[in-house]
Amino acid sequence: MSSIAKSNILVLGATGATGLIFTRLALKQSPAPTLTLFARSKARVPAEFSASSHVRIVEGALTDPVALSTAMKDVTTVISFLGAYPTVSALIARTKTTPIADAFPHVFDAMRGAGVKRIFALSTPAFEVPGEVRSWGWYLSMKMPPLIVPQGHAEMKGIAEQVAAQTDLDWTVFRVPFLEDEKGGPEKEVVVGTLSPEFKGKTTLSREGLCRWLLGEIEKREWVKKAPVLGNA
Repeated sequence: MSSIAKSNILVLGATGATGLIFTRLALKQSPAPTLTLFARSKARVPAEFSASSHVRIVEGALTDPVALSTAMKDVTTVISFLGAYPTVSALIARTKTTPIADAFPHVFDAMRGAGVKRIFALSTPAFEVPGEVRSWGWYLSMKMPPLIVPQGHAEMKGIAEQVAAQTDLDWTVFRVPFLEDEKGGPEKEVVVGTLSPEFKGKTTLSREGLCRWLLGEIEKREWVKKAPVLGNA
């Protein structure tokens, strides 16, 4: 039996666009892993998931230590698809608050309490890795977010900083560009690496490709304590 089948994966942000795709792909694995979906409301979880014997749903917020402790029971891997939620008020006020990043210490506490070591967290190239060299395409693609959505830019960077600072955890920060759906087309190959003139990934990434990579990386563990960038080939 593969290690993915033995996994109990806690999904944060399970009801978002990418979280839904990940859950659907994970349940198609044979045999499928156990999934724990952490959601503010069970009503937001599709019936196809809640009816599955491989799915457990826990309601709660990131600031709720009791709910997080409940969610961590028997978990082997945490995957966070949580990201910024830009608002008109934040755009007008140019605020840079980071409520999601600020709540991540509650996740770490719950992980340590349950003995969970492995965590994947969504971010963007707003989180810079020392030694990286950005091509002009990547440089230009990352100039706009801090100007247009400063709060979102700060949130995604803050999430990565929080996760990467946990030296006792086996973390992977997966940095993504603009996310898109495959919409029934052919599977898109994903390029994974660090930014350099040789990096061939595009500044777009299919959600399905990202989720396929995550399912593979749970087993391969090639990017532990690293922050790869992903892009369509």
